[in-house]
Amino acid sequence: MDIEERYVFTPPNGESWENMERRLLRELDNIAQLGKECVVVVTHKSCLRSLMRVLLKGELDNHEQFSVGMASCTIVLYEN
Repeated sequence: MDIEERYVFTPPNGESWENMERRLLRELDNIAQLGKECVVVVTHKSCLRSLMRVLLKGELDNHEQFSVGMASCTIVLYEN
């Protein structure tokens, strides 16, 4: 599949990449609404890569440029 097809494809008993991004952004907004100064979120590398692409307004076909190292720490300043 090309990148656009992969983005909307939903595997059996799963979710599409597009739906995953929506879910992650919704939860990021929920976390921001808690009003905490500092929050630690532990997630998978691919989830973080997806979020970073969206938050930094990167192109879908360049999503790999937002990859992070395994077991790395990424600091994000976010306001909803």
